[in-house]
Amino acid sequence: MPTFYIIACNTVHAATDTFQAKVDLPFIHIVDPAAQRAIANGYRTVGLLGSRYTMTGTYFVSRLKERYGLNVMVAEGEHQNNVHNALYEELTKGIFRPETRSKFKAALYDLANRGAEAAILGCTEFGMLIKQEDCLIPLIDTTITHAEAAVDMALKSN
Repeated sequence: MPTFYIIACNTVHAATDTFQAKVDLPFIHIVDPAAQRAIANGYRTVGLLGSRYTMTGTYFVSRLKERYGLNVMVAEGEHQNNVHNALYEELTKGIFRPETRSKFKAALYDLANRGAEAAILGCTEFGMLIKQEDCLIPLIDTTITHAEAAVDMALKSN
């Protein structure tokens, strides 16, 4: 019998209030382990890459700001368009091109230049394209931090 649940998609967390009200189990929100990792490492200003909805909606950015007191920067302009379009036109289809990696690196470089101390990869596909060596600042991959939090909770439940 499950003792908790997770949803392994960043964007679906926009509907957290809806499904949490219908499921009587503890829930690990995908933003929380990433925010906790940032704080544990002393970062106060983070950059965020995700779908346009993740970068401009409230469910992710507001949670980072309001619950964790983090300053949040998102990709802007051409960088935001490149990241969003690559997600739906390539990454969700299993297409990982060097040119796309270069566009992500440029977006990450811009976030670092604007003052981000770390960058959150707020999409489950991004970690398959971008690695730490592609970035000047530390990366926090929500897929990894979420999975680690689930393992920790599962081990505590036994």
